[in-house]
Amino acid sequence: GPIQQPHQHLQQQQQQQQKSQPASSTSVQGPPTPTQPAAAVGALQIPPMQQHQLSAVPTAKTTTLQPMMSLEQHFPDPPPSLWDFFHAEATPCEKYPTADVLWRQTERDRVYNFLLHVPYQLERIMIFGTLLCLYSFLGALTVLPLRCLRTLWHLLQPARQKHSSSSSSSSSSSSRMLPGAQLYDLMCVLLLLAAVGVLSQIKPGVIYYWMKDITSEFLKIQVIFTALEILDKILSNFGVDVLEALSSTCTLFTRHSIGLTQLVADFAVALLLITAHGCVLMCQAMVFAVTMNSKANALLALMIATNFVELKGQVYKRTDTNKLWTLACQV
Repeated sequence: GPIQQPHQHLQQQQQQQQKSQPASSTSVQGPPTPTQPAAAVGALQIPPMQQHQLSAVPTAKTTTLQPMMSLEQHFPDPPPSLWDFFHAEATPCEKYPTADVLWRQTERDRVYNFLLHVPYQLERIMIFGTLLCLYSFLGALTVLPLRCLRTLWHLLQPARQKHSSSSSSSSSSSSRMLPGAQLYDLMCVLLLLAAVGVLSQIKPGVIYYWMKDITSEFLKIQVIFTALEILDKILSNFGVDVLEALSSTCTLFTRHSIGLTQLVADFAVALLLITAHGCVLMCQAMVFAVTMNSKANALLALMIATNFVELKGQVYKRTDTNKLWTLACQV
């Protein structure tokens, strides 16, 4: 009895260990902790996928062969032979329409744009420039005199003015009561009348025969006409600044910021410039008259030469909106 009890106790312990082994085998084994023995690491089971990846790890021998294989793969192809060149030239590839980056136009669109759309837009800008010049010319002859008459009417009847000064009675004080725009209109009318008076004293016949004497050859006609055209552009551009300066001077004069001396100086400069510009335009008209009365076709040759130079200067220049506006105003 007492001898069999220890034997039965050992059998019970073995049965309990056999029951606990399947449950422990189904549990997932994590990474070995520092407290686990080193033998537990060897007992870990590696999945077949990881075994395949571990087998694919390059060794020292394979790493040395990989640069050689890559050099063989990326080695450039031999240059094409002469036969390949002739074969490529004999069998060209197909051409597809390509659109540009800016306007998204293909080659065909650009061709018909140049043939149909550009002439239409050119005629439009020429008509616009002609109407603009006509408006400026008629404005100087119709609107400007009407505004001056309105200004004189207000000067003759000071009671109708909204801002009349009770202490001013002289003409200088009444002129200072005018706004700057109305004073500038009066100055423009005076400039126009003074320039017409000066130019009326010049005899066109003298200029005509003088031009005829010095333009016996076509080369001299072209040189003189080119010089007059350059002077015309210079005086036109400078005249805009002079008239704007006169306008600002009139405004400052009405506000008592400057004296009468500056106003008279600006008026004199504007008068000299307008008179000189009128003389240049008169000389251009005389050059055309000389070419029209010449025996040879000098007028046709002159027009072709001047227009060709003008077109050449515009074609080889970059055109933007400001230059287009300038060209429209010079029509």
